[in-house]
Amino acid sequence: MVSWSESERSVIADLWGKINVDTIGPEALASDFSPQIFADCLTIVLATKFGADFNPVIQATWQKFLAVVVAALSSRYF
Repeated sequence: MVSWSESERSVIADLWGKINVDTIGPEALASDFSPQIFADCLTIVLATKFGADFNPVIQATWQKFLAVVVAALSSRYF
């Protein structure tokens, strides 16, 4: 089980609220799909879209979140 601080929860909710799934989803899915590659591509796309707003704290929290998603997908489908 992953422990999320209130700050991390806030960062994830705030970033997710800014994501336009209709544009970022297809950009991230343009690569070969594996959970880790998808997570890496999504992080790069978000960093490109948000620039300086995707600061080290937000990136670290987002990558922690994606690590949980990748682990879940990997254990379920691979």
